[in-house]
Amino acid sequence: MKLNTIFYFLLLVLAISACEDELMMPDLDSAAMPSELSLDFQITGDNTGTVTVRPGGQAVTAFSVDFGDGGAASGNLAPGETITHVYDEGVYTVTLEAMNINGQTTTYTEELTVSFRAPENLNVSVTPTAGNPLSIDVTATADLETNFLVYFGEDLDEEPVSFQEGETVSYEYGNVGLYQLVVEARSGGTATVSDTVEVNITNPLYLPLTFEDASREYTFTNFGGASAEVVANPAADDGNTSDRVVKLNKQEGSEVWAGAFVEVGDPIDFSQAQRMSMKVWAPQVGTPVTLKLENAGDGAIFVDDTIYTSVANQWEEVTFDFSEDDLTREYSKVVVFFDIGNAGTGADYYFDDVMMADLGPVISLPITLESDDLTYNWEEFGGATFELIDNPDATGSNTSAKVGQVIKTEGAQTWGGVAIALPENIDFTASTQLSMKVWSPAAGIPVMLKVENGTDGDIFIEVTQNTTVANAWETLTYEYGGAEADPTLTREYSKVAVFFNFGNPGTGATYYFDDIAQVGVGGGEEVVNELPIGFESEDTDYALSAFGGAAVAIVDNPDPTGINMSGRVGEFTKPTGAMDWAGAVSELPQPIDFTETTTVTVKVWSPKAGIPVLLKMENAGNGDIAMEVTRNTTVANQWEELTFDYSGGDLTQDYSKVVIFFDFGTVGDDSVYYFDDIRQMP
Repeated sequence: MKLNTIFYFLLLVLAISACEDELMMPDLDSAAMPSELSLDFQITGDNTGTVTVRPGGQAVTAFSVDFGDGGAASGNLAPGETITHVYDEGVYTVTLEAMNINGQTTTYTEELTVSFRAPENLNVSVTPTAGNPLSIDVTATADLETNFLVYFGEDLDEEPVSFQEGETVSYEYGNVGLYQLVVEARSGGTATVSDTVEVNITNPLYLPLTFEDASREYTFTNFGGASAEVVANPAADDGNTSDRVVKLNKQEGSEVWAGAFVEVGDPIDFSQAQRMSMKVWAPQVGTPVTLKLENAGDGAIFVDDTIYTSVANQWEEVTFDFSEDDLTREYSKVVVFFDIGNAGTGADYYFDDVMMADLGPVISLPITLESDDLTYNWEEFGGATFELIDNPDATGSNTSAKVGQVIKTEGAQTWGGVAIALPENIDFTASTQLSMKVWSPAAGIPVMLKVENGTDGDIFIEVTQNTTVANAWETLTYEYGGAEADPTLTREYSKVAVFFNFGNPGTGATYYFDDIAQVGVGGGEEVVNELPIGFESEDTDYALSAFGGAAVAIVDNPDPTGINMSGRVGEFTKPTGAMDWAGAVSELPQPIDFTETTTVTVKVWSPKAGIPVLLKMENAGNGDIAMEVTRNTTVANQWEELTFDYSGGDLTQDYSKVVIFFDFGTVGDDSVYYFDDIRQMP
């Protein structure tokens, strides 16, 4: 074969092979570009800004969404797949990038508007703050809100206070008056809704009237040409060093009966005294000063008394006697006249410190019930009765001649009790504890001692202690500091109420009480429960209580032999059916000091050997903070001493509750156990 013929044959073979390869491989450059791109937005209506994005298009193998708010893009999404994104309120340009099979992309943009609905169903609550007439508490609820802003209306330039639903905002106004309070519910965007509440701040006056409180509005009603106003004391001397007093000007030619009055919030109480005193200043000796007390609704109902000044141009205290008047009526207007019977000359007069006077002996802490000069006006309620009687059991810790007898009559209310008002508030800065001697026919009786505001019964603190002995006097101690109702004792309490067997209806039982006092103040006994606990002191409140069906009491030692010759011990009864965790607790006023020793010993008496006795140390405020150690009795029907080592516990915590469990883990079988001398081992 010739060379040219061979060459042309090879060219023909190569051409045929190339054609076959072209038929087998697709032309990628001719793949369709993504088209008909779209973005579908679904926006929730709950003001969360949650948007569901569904991209669409033809000839697309993957999508990517740039949400337009500066955040990261979505990453690859398959056709038909959706993605959610959370937006703030606003307008956004959303960009969709679509990719075809060969990686070529097409972009598409669409504008998204995210707007929030205005909050709905706004409800604003404004209530007075207990114990402070100038303060209010504000709460609010609404649907679709993110937060609230409150404007209290006292300052035009005030910054609003932000709060959440469920929170309470308190605010104290500087002065009495009518204020427009505005609460605005915000949606998280621009949409808001608001409500306006008219707040009327008043600060009623009560005796004594000292005129020193700049936050109070002393509103005088003037008549007959006189005028009265609170001013700085122009002549402070030994007779009156007050900063603020009342000036009464009887202008030239004013009526002979010209004067001024101020109204107090409650009718004047004459139950403790029938005289009133007032400091006065007049420019001449012998000036008549009249104090008139008038009924708020009927000016024809009044009493008055007139005295004459004995000095000129200096302060003196004068007294008005209403003891011969009808004091069964109500008087709440205090009217003052100077130089009554003479026309005005333009002279200025001053007065201050209008108050009850010459109270004589008054009921105050300690209440010993021994005074022959006092009338003990105990209020009875709920079916309980009170009587002041000779002490029926003048032994032990109470040999007083007189005591209070309370009978909780058959069927009396669970809250039946007696109460007495004090002329002055209890000073809890001196001591936060009250003590009371009680006598009960049974141990384990709850005795509640309640302190209450003199004018507002909703302001109170209730503390309950259980009796630990029967048919004998004992002293119970009540701690009011840290109470949930008023932990810092900033409110005023001038009423004391006593409840025996509180929470249970009356059975006709008779109880006695005496010597209500502040611990460590004015005769109050300093009775402190602390380690070692030996139960020998009749003046100490061991703060014993039982739980889980058990009963605990302090009794005479039933077996004064061996290692325990004590006169009094703790008795623990675990009745049939009592819980397997039934126990008794004694609360100490101070945490136990474990720095010197970690070991505690207890003398116990058990009717059976091998009984598990668990001694638990517990935090006063958090029962989950505790240390537990168990020891078994080794003898029956005799005293032995068990040792409990807490070195393995968390000794960085505070423990002030000592809890004891007999036969722990086994339900009660009516067994009786005894314990004594809980002490730290030296």
